[in-house]
Amino acid sequence: MKGNFIRETDYCGVMKQGTLDKGTHISKIERIYVKKKQEEEIRFCYYKPTENGGERFITRPLDLNEEEMFELLSTAIDNDVFSDEFKKKLKDKLS
Repeated sequence: MKGNFIRETDYCGVMKQGTLDKGTHISKIERIYVKKKQEEEIRFCYYKPTENGGERFITRPLDLNEEEMFELLSTAIDNDVFSDEFKKKLKDKLS
């Protein structure tokens, strides 16, 4: 799949993302296209800002308190990271 990716690596293309920028670190939920598997996945990830204004992917778990998790999920929903079917299932589960 070739598309309009926000960012692309040898591993995947980032299709959409929700972001929570805390200044010292950046938390994201991303819809990615994994090239080797040829499928879309959701990735919860953590970045550190670089001195030149970029971001460096950190390969560790994303740990957030509930308020930060809610903010991050909200931005992911606002940016259509999750499919309508997933949002419907989540809504049904929470009802």
